[in-house]
Formats: sequence, structure tokens, C-alpha cells
Amino acid sequence: MKAKITDNALNKYSELFGSEIYKNTPLFAYAEHLFFCGMNQMVPTYEGGVFDFFEIIESDVEIEKSGFFPLIKNKKEVLIATPFGQAAKVSFQAASLIVWLICIEQIANGIGNLEVRKRLYNTIQDLKHCYSELFNEDGNKIFSENDCKYIYKLLD
Repeated sequence: MKAKITDNALNKYSELFGSEIYKNTPLFAYAEHLFFCGMNQMVPTYEGGVFDFFEIIESDVEIEKSGFFPLIKNKKEVLIATPFGQAAKVSFQAASLIVWLICIEQIANGIGNLEVRKRLYNTIQDLKHCYSELFNEDGNKIFSENDCKYIYKLLD
């Protein structure tokens, strides 16, 4: 399974979240804000950073074409503590995936637009199915075995 940095990060937000308004804010803006707040709350050492936006381009299952995930391409280990009371040391990469999945699941559970909700749930399923076998364009695994172990533990 392969993932690549998307060339159109700005369009990916609108493809996934549509033009939905949520809590008097465009849903894509709410999602981005929630993600950065989630990083700040769950990863105490997070002080901002540049994110690349990855999309799955090859998989053994049909994937949500509008799905993507923001990823800090930093393998430094950090402590992440989820809102569910679990904590682990993972790479910044893994922490950004965990936070993204928690955020979009929270949004999917709270919106009324069934089409957007379906795209979000499909994206969650795709990422949970593929993360342990994702390779970047250079043929390197995106997440280490340690990351995969704790991604599973923290999201299960």
C-alpha cells in the first residue's frame, strides 16, 4: 500500500469536508482547528510544525478518494496521551495520525450531513486498515513497528 504527499492540500479539505457549516464555521476550518488543538492537548511537547498532507494512492481495498491525513515528517519520539486515558511514546508521525483519526471521528459523530459523515467514516476505516503497511514514494515504511503497535493500542 502506498501513500504520497498530495499536491493539492487546500483542495483535499474541501473534498473531504464539503461546504458543510458546523458550529457556525466551515467544517474544513473547524477540522483543521480541532486537529491543531488536539495536537497541543495530546502531545505536551508539540510546539507547532509543518505538516505534509498524505493521501493513500494504492491499496488492497477500495479507498475513499477524498481522504487524507496530515503528517509531521519527524520521527522524534514524543509522549501522546489520548482523551481515553491511554499514553505511549511514539514518533511525531504516529502522533499526528492518532490525533487526526480521533478528531475526524469526533466530527463524524457530531454532524448531520450523511454524505460527509460517510466520507469521514470511510477515511477512518481506510487509515486504520492501511497504516501498518503504508510506504512512501521512496519505498520506505511510513510508520515503524513500534509506532504501529501503539497506534493500534491507542485507537482500539
